[in-house]
Amino acid sequence: MGTSFGIEMPEPIKRREGHEDYMTRKLRETKQALDLVNSPPHYNQGDIECIDAIHAALGTEGFLAYCRGNILKYNWRADHKGGIDDLEKSRWYLNKLIDTMRTKTEHKSPTKRGRK
Repeated sequence: MGTSFGIEMPEPIKRREGHEDYMTRKLRETKQALDLVNSPPHYNQGDIECIDAIHAALGTEGFLAYCRGNILKYNWRADHKGGIDDLEKSRWYLNKLIDTMRTKTEHKSPTKRGRK
């Protein structure tokens, strides 16, 4: 195997593409494997996700308001900054809001759970 800046490159790849092309391809492959909307790695510290820490710090009512604010923010800026990514983030916060409200309702009236 050859190396380029200390990064081993298999011979067939080394012959076909230069270092810059190789690194661009690897970055693209890595980004495709990451889910930057639903689970961005920069929001994890060990086993704790930032969103869970925010919920714990704000309590349920504060967290619901936080989700509503982020829904508004991402919809507001979608046409000017992040486009579809911002709309997906808005949807993520909407789903989180709905899940939190459902959980809150279930905890308030556990006997109604499962009834029609």
